[in-house]
This record gives sequence, structure tokens and C-alpha cells, in this order.
Amino acid sequence: MIFVLGLIVGSFVNVVAYRFPRGEGFVLGRSHCLHCKRALHWYELVPLVSYLFLRGRCRICRQMISWRYPLVELVSGFIWLLAPGWLAIVLAELFLILALIDFDHLIIPDSLLICFLVLLPFVPTVRWSSLWCAIGLAGFFFLLWHFSKGRWIGFGDVKLMGVLGLVFGFPGSLLIVYGAILMGGALGAILLVTRRATLKTQVPFGTFLAGAAIIFTIYAEQIINFIRVYIG
Repeated sequence: MIFVLGLIVGSFVNVVAYRFPRGEGFVLGRSHCLHCKRALHWYELVPLVSYLFLRGRCRICRQMISWRYPLVELVSGFIWLLAPGWLAIVLAELFLILALIDFDHLIIPDSLLICFLVLLPFVPTVRWSSLWCAIGLAGFFFLLWHFSKGRWIGFGDVKLMGVLGLVFGFPGSLLIVYGAILMGGALGAILLVTRRATLKTQVPFGTFLAGAAIIFTIYAEQIINFIRVYIG
């Protein structure tokens, strides 16, 4: 039941990630096919099931439906299944929305970052050290943004660094940044080898930061214990 609820929320996450950057309302308004613009019936909107039943195509125009929609629903389902509590679920879902928007548009909306700040009073890891961690991370990446004139990193990533520092403190925020660099570097190397990108190709670093944040939100205790036992 929890997994199914996560699938439903994942469907809503898809709607928010698509409509919000375009200035469209995501609470009201019926979903429609992106190709033929036809309003979808309820039985075409059942998370995961409708995609499989329709074999990934619109029922009328037969155009392909992006595989990303069921994938996001699955990720959301596992977030609800694996997250250690309601706060972790909310944080992970917000990071999922952020990851999708940055991947598509290379932007990180300030309103999403404000949502994280609203949740700060409920985050048990927030301490005075979190403030210094936020200042340090945001300051370091601000210098990268400033001296590269925005070519290496976007200013939205700088603000996201500050939010990560406040929410996860030390060492959580540093581990998230490290994980994001590893994931981004690995994907970048694959794209270069397969000639799908060049050294000038823009990379949505916020997507990797959000992905690493989702993993840490769910497995923070296991990751910290692993570091203590095997690294010291």
C-alpha cells in the first residue's frame, strides 16, 4: 500500500516537474497527450499500470510516451517504501522534482529551495555547524561561479549548496557533493567516450546533487556507519 501511494505521488511529481517551469498550474487542469493534446481519461492515468497497458503509446495518436514517466513513478514508489520517515519522504520528493527540472531546463527554481528552508525546523540534523557548512559550501562554489563567469557552474547550484549545508550539515552535505561529482564525472566520461557530448556540453549538476541527496536521505545512517567502520 505504501509503494502504491508512492507511485501516485510520483505521477504528481511528473506533473509538477513538467508544468511548473512553464508557468502552468499543476493543481487544477486535466492531463493531456503532449502530441495530440487530447485530454486523458482516468484509466489512462493509473500510475505505471496505464503505461504498461498502453505499451508506452498514446491510445489515439499512437505516439510514444516517454519512459521517464513510469521511471519517476517507480523511483517515488521506492522512496516511500525505503525512506525512514515522513520528513525523509518529503525531502526526497522535493529533490526528485528539482532533479527533473534541472535536467530539462538547467534551472533550479528559488521557490523549491524555499520549500527546503520551510522544512528546516523539522530537520533534526540542523545545528549551528550547519550554518557554517552552508556558508562554506555556497562560498566555495560562488567563487567557482564568479571566476568562470557561470561557465563551470550555475548560480542556482550555488544556492542549492547553501541549502544542502543547512539541511544535512557536516559531513552529510560534503558526502552528497562528493557523490554528485562521482556520478556526474562517470556520466560525463561515458558521454565523451560515446561521442554524445563534448567538453563544452552543459551538465545539469543540480540533478546529480539532487540524486545524491535522495540516496543520502534514505541511507544516511548506513552510509555514515560504513564510513566509521571501514574508513574511520
